[in-house]
Amino acid sequence: MKLHIIYVMFFLLSLVAQAQEKPQNLTVFVNDDIESYLSKAGNQAIIYSGKEEVKYPTHIINHPYVDTKEYRKGNLSFDGIMYPNVRMRLNSHTGELIVINPDSRYNLVVPTDRVDYATIDSLYIFYLQPDNEYNLREGYYVRLRNGKHPVLKRQTSFLKSRTKDLELEVSFDIQKRFYVLKDGVYTQVNSQRGILKLFKSHKKELKQYIKQHEINFRESPEKAILAITEQYEILSPL
Repeated sequence: MKLHIIYVMFFLLSLVAQAQEKPQNLTVFVNDDIESYLSKAGNQAIIYSGKEEVKYPTHIINHPYVDTKEYRKGNLSFDGIMYPNVRMRLNSHTGELIVINPDSRYNLVVPTDRVDYATIDSLYIFYLQPDNEYNLREGYYVRLRNGKHPVLKRQTSFLKSRTKDLELEVSFDIQKRFYVLKDGVYTQVNSQRGILKLFKSHKKELKQYIKQHEINFRESPEKAILAITEQYEILSPL
């Protein structure tokens, strides 16, 4: 606790110095702002010390955030300390976890090297460093389910533009990749054929299950993967 207090004090001193220099990419608090900030952030002040998120132009058609652009409350484990009721969203364009400070004035980036994990609703968000044990690409992953065969989602997005009716349209091209753990290895699953190949020991039963429950992989791959994986665990409990 003493070390945590030192962090907060150091952070506040750095804010004063930043206010004097007024750099463009840092959140600046001066005079009454510091007192207001402390009263609202309390012992969570340290998690709101990152750089400010880059703002996107309003003419972009869609957004790059995982599931929703709205902030949702969750728990953030930061430097080994758990912070509850933190409003967060995951930016799949920049690959950054974003928090909004208590007075809703600043969207701030949480440093990846200090994030242990975050939970929002039933989602478990974590960052895989390079050369991880699963040989997956570096970045944020969302664990959609746990159990014997966990399912991960990794969303990335890229800006693209096209001309329509002589006007330039700019939007995010969103790509979602899903990974299922089996026999200690995460396998990327892109299609119904792929997940049936992964669970080939019960391929026939799973085909029947898919038909009976009218599961449409193309329409909703996330729901399909979760349903098929759960059914496979029922068919092979050992």
